[in-house]
Formats: sequence, C-alpha cells, structure tokens
Amino acid sequence: MKYMVTGAEDAHKSEGVTSLSMKGWTGKLCRNICEAWLMPMRRVNPAILGMFRDRDVKPYRDLLPWSGEFAGKHITGAYYVYKVTGDERLKREIEGFIEEMISCQDEDGYLGCFSRECRLTGAYSRTPDKAGYPRRRGSPLCS
Repeated sequence: MKYMVTGAEDAHKSEGVTSLSMKGWTGKLCRNICEAWLMPMRRVNPAILGMFRDRDVKPYRDLLPWSGEFAGKHITGAYYVYKVTGDERLKREIEGFIEEMISCQDEDGYLGCFSRECRLTGAYSRTPDKAGYPRRRGSPLCS
C-alpha cells in the first residue's frame, strides 16, 4: 500500500493529519466504494431513510432490533472514505443525506425508525401480536 501524508510534520501543532491520499490498489478500492456504494445509497436503498420518515405510518414495517442503525454506519463510512479521497461529490452527497435524515426528526426530538408506542420500550416490531401488543424479543407475547 502506497500512501502520502501531508501536514504530518505539524500534526503536534494542529488537529492532526490534514490530508491523506491513497494510491494503487487501496486508492482504487476507495474510489470504487465511493462510486458503487456510498454515492448511490439513497437511490438504491430508499428504505435507509424511509424507515425514519414513515415510522408512524400504518401498516407499520416489521422491524428488527437493529433496524435504523445503518444510516449512521453509512455516514461514518462515507466520512472516512471522504477523508481519504477528498471527493467533493461524496461530501455533497453525505451532506444531503444528513440534511434528509435530520428532516425525519420528530417534533419531540426522536430520530429513529420505531413508532411512538415502541420507542424506548424494547419493542421492535411494529406488527402487533394477536393481543395487539408490539412484539418484544424473548417476550411471551411473541407468537
């Protein structure tokens, strides 16, 4: 792996390395991740933010305990690829992603994919069981 670090000699004076540029196979991999995965995310996987936007719309989605965490992982991954590539298109795309995600925040401050009755309860499925209660992992209410 070949890489070039600029600003390292002054790292102790500032916040750290100011730029990093990947070359060779690693650089190509970073560019491919950007083009094939990070840039088109909202278009090819609209549910990544759709589950936040329609969390209280019936019929509810049948969610899993980890539903909703992928938006944050996408932002984290895109940040690190941007730091390596410096791709301004990726920066604009992820800024748009974050703006869209923030627009999904409820008036009470909640930013997540679970309906009001499931928030912070441990219930993760918005498909009620036969008694009308949200399902919980390991709950006797789950059928």
